[in-house]
Amino acid sequence: MNTMTSTNLANPSSLHLFTLFGKSIDRPTFISAINRFSMFIVFFWFGWLKVISVSPAEQLIDHLHSATIASLITKEHFVILLGVFECLIGILWLIPSLTKIAFWCFAIQIFTTFLPFVYLGEEIVHKGFQLSLTGQYIVKNVVLISCAMNILYQFNCERSK
Repeated sequence: MNTMTSTNLANPSSLHLFTLFGKSIDRPTFISAINRFSMFIVFFWFGWLKVISVSPAEQLIDHLHSATIASLITKEHFVILLGVFECLIGILWLIPSLTKIAFWCFAIQIFTTFLPFVYLGEEIVHKGFQLSLTGQYIVKNVVLISCAMNILYQFNCERSK
């Protein structure tokens, strides 16, 4: 039985999982692929819900839009643009050569997801650290940040080989 030890981690051949179409797939590559697909699912799905106007986040988007950029763009146009942008981010994560573009588009989008804490604090946090459902929806983005950072790290490691 092969257990993971520091010696195994130092030996790249011990990271081999399987061979696919004649190419060796190692653990970091496999994990990165799972992260990429997960990011695609989340961003494309949530974005598409906005495009077709059935997103459960529309009330939050409406409140944030009113508090920030209502004078610049209509809510309807903003929601569609946001949805298309999120779908694009999802697609970009699937294309390894576009990882850095995906990451920076993601960074812009994810930054905006935390704006309700600034502009709509009373709707997000109740008594101390008790989060509303909307607050929980926002805080889960920490997992997406971790996923994105893992993908970018793996991408940079592969490029430095």
